Amino acid sequence: MDLNTFTQRSQQAVVHARDSATSLKHQYVRNEHLLDGLLAQPDGITYSILAKLGAHVSDIRGPIDAAIGAIPTVVGGNDVAFAQEALDSLAAAQDEMSTL
Repeated sequence: MDLNTFTQRSQQAVVHARDSATSLKHQYVRNEHLLDGLLAQPDGITYSILAKLGAHVSDIRGPIDAAIGAIPTVVGGNDVAFAQEALDSLAAAQDEMSTL
């Protein structure tokens, strides 16, 4: 997977996810962090997709924050890896982008 093939906004969401996991002392960037990164862009496409689905950010913000809060923290080291689930999600996004 090459993040350089992602849009600038998508790259920003991934960086936000990594920074969030790091600041929260999580060992891995997980899908919850990636979604948090997307939700951190109120003028991004995620908000319009949710609106088309009849959902609102406030409907999912609480559960996402709770899921992130439940992730165990680690002591020592600032190296955060991407969990396999997050890598799979990013690879699926990259595959989807290639069909557009």
